Amino acid sequence: MGSQTGIDEYILNALSNTAVWFEQVVPEDGILVTFDGNRDTYTMGDMVLFDRVREGKSESWQLRLPPDLNGNTVTIDYINSPTLYKCDAKVTNESGELVLYVDILADGLPETLPTTFDLSGHIRIGGTALEESGLGLDVAFSGKSDGYNFSISQIRAEDGTPMLTAYGAMTVKEAQCPVFGPASATGFNILSVNDRSLFTFINRIMKPFIKTALPVLEELPVSTYQSLYGFLEQYGILDLLMSGM
Repeated sequence: MGSQTGIDEYILNALSNTAVWFEQVVPEDGILVTFDGNRDTYTMGDMVLFDRVREGKSESWQLRLPPDLNGNTVTIDYINSPTLYKCDAKVTNESGELVLYVDILADGLPETLPTTFDLSGHIRIGGTALEESGLGLDVAFSGKSDGYNFSISQIRAEDGTPMLTAYGAMTVKEAQCPVFGPASATGFNILSVNDRSLFTFINRIMKPFIKTALPVLEELPVSTYQSLYGFLEQYGILDLLMSGM
């Protein structure tokens, strides 16, 4: 899909030009990051690049980027709360046209289940980058619940007429949790070591493990062991192991 719409080429060009764009737009004094309680702010000169606010279970943030080398501007507005989810992302060119946009909304989300709720929302994807291929998307939906019975409908965006509806019901059951006790814990306890348990560990666990691991270790390239040795030496692990000998 990406090759047909040209999105792949747009993304690759954007990534390859990111370093050049960053050097051009970011001033010498850099980006100022401020943390003030439940608010985080990233500013560059007089421009607020990123602004995030967190309150309890809710979070919202805004992203505003300077124009890229092609004059396109990226903006994102995001809200996530117990009853509302919204994400509005846009790529706008110098003429103000929407090159690409993604608009997702779900309002009236239930905080707990089962409960009554009246849900509405939409998913919209489009822009001039998708017009020629016709790969845009515009889906609206709604949902209702009286506590245990619920319905989710795809609706016509123009007048809200249901086009497809799915119905369901929720039931509450007590969770069946297993009860564990000392009798249900079986296996070999390597932390309890005596002559008998040590003999069991060596013969039943260590020997089979070594026999299985040796063929694999023999096939590993020499560079693997060189890298492992370098890692142990760099972080002082090798000296620590040798110090006890």
